[in-house]
Amino acid sequence: MSPVKAGAIEVYLCRNDEMLESAKRLRYEVYCEELRRNSPNADHEKRTISDDLDKFGHTFVAVQDGETIGTIRGNISFEGPLGMLQDLYGMNRSPHHPDGTSVVTKFVVRKSKRGSQVSYKLISALTRFGLRNNM
Repeated sequence: MSPVKAGAIEVYLCRNDEMLESAKRLRYEVYCEELRRNSPNADHEKRTISDDLDKFGHTFVAVQDGETIGTIRGNISFEGPLGMLQDLYGMNRSPHHPDGTSVVTKFVVRKSKRGSQVSYKLISALTRFGLRNNM
């Protein structure tokens, strides 16, 4: 990575376990601690949220000054099972499924950064990724 000026928001595709863990921890902080939701996928010891879609998902993290401040995950349909999401979204009715469809989940931004450019940067990064992969 090249040097980044202080305060700049950078978005990265998770390429190692450490990056993915930071996304899972942010999910837990927002869903369980801030919103007080009870996720069946929460690991309260590790303070993370993870599910089967992480096994083949493409997770992006937004980082500012070394801190993960946002995350979003995309799953390409033909890369693995989407479970009940296929039915929920009616994906099986699409002539493009599964070769040209995907789902986006686990879109989370730290409360103090909501309303900033973080959301736009995460969505833009995942959209560019999707376009490169014919989604």
